[in-house]
Amino acid sequence: MGSYTALDRSRASFTIPPATAWQAAPMMPPAKEVRLQFWDGKPLYVFASAPDHRQLISGDDRPVPVTIGSSEVVAYAAQRLLPDVHIAQVTVLQAYDFYWYAPHTPRPLPVLRLRFDDPHATWLHIDPTTGEVLELLDTSRRWYRILFNALHSLDFPWLLAYRPAWDLLVILLCILGLSLSVTAVVIAWHRLQTVWRS
Repeated sequence: MGSYTALDRSRASFTIPPATAWQAAPMMPPAKEVRLQFWDGKPLYVFASAPDHRQLISGDDRPVPVTIGSSEVVAYAAQRLLPDVHIAQVTVLQAYDFYWYAPHTPRPLPVLRLRFDDPHATWLHIDPTTGEVLELLDTSRRWYRILFNALHSLDFPWLLAYRPAWDLLVILLCILGLSLSVTAVVIAWHRLQTVWRS
């Protein structure tokens, strides 16, 4: 997928510079990022003006806009990354959820979630526009998401969707933590004064 795809069997070479490929792109905002990748052995430029606005242009002598195919095509290619197991479920996420979320910077939507039936219960999040593997989650990484990100960073989707609520909760917890710390210092100071007087 992307530069990781199992379909990169016999890669052709990039024969044109990004500027030439860009001329074949449909009208779109100026690209902030240009990446090189291969899909099914073919060289592609990925022009991105935003996380959710990307355009693929072929990188050979005849630059044209490219699409990599349907969700089924992407899932078929992903199957080759884990050839000894099977895909148990394919989901197209149109919105963020507990495991695919954007705490600070936007992440692409829609995104494909592929669940495999391997012993580690592997999930892949894949960009359906570029075929890039964006994230791999197994059971341990999902637990890490729950125990660290969710409980320590308060990265709950319903809080992140309403940032003022997240900000207020963090400020409230910081004030509470500061109050407990000050209270502990005061109690310790009075205790020390008692010890010194005795």
